Order: sequence, then C-alpha cells, then structure tokens
Amino acid sequence: MNRDFTMNALYFDLDELKVIDPLGRGLEDIENKMVELCSEFSFVNDPLRILRAVRMSTHFNFKISG
Repeated sequence: MNRDFTMNALYFDLDELKVIDPLGRGLEDIENKMVELCSEFSFVNDPLRILRAVRMSTHFNFKISG
C-alpha cells in the first residue's frame, strides 16, 4: 500500500458504483473523525506526512491516531 492515510486509500469502482476500502478501516476512520496511518512506516518513509496529518486534522476537525 503506497498511500499515507486510510481515508486516502479509498477508491470508487466505476463498474460496481461503490466505494472500495482495501484496508477495511478508511470509511470507519472517516466516521470516527480519525486521521490514521496505513502503515507504521508512513512517517519514516515521508516525514512531510506529519504536516499533512496536522493539516487534515485541523481542516476537518479530526483527531490524529497513534
């Protein structure tokens, strides 16, 4: 998985006309207003993701998990 947060891993299947949640947590994290990492290495692989997490949490009033 090359995405940073579970909500960013969601995609829409145009053939089936439904949202696909490959990690099984993205929709739940949105409902719970959480910014959750896809991988424990997300911040190690790209430290700028820390700033993206803060920006998303303040913009949408979400909590950062972890």
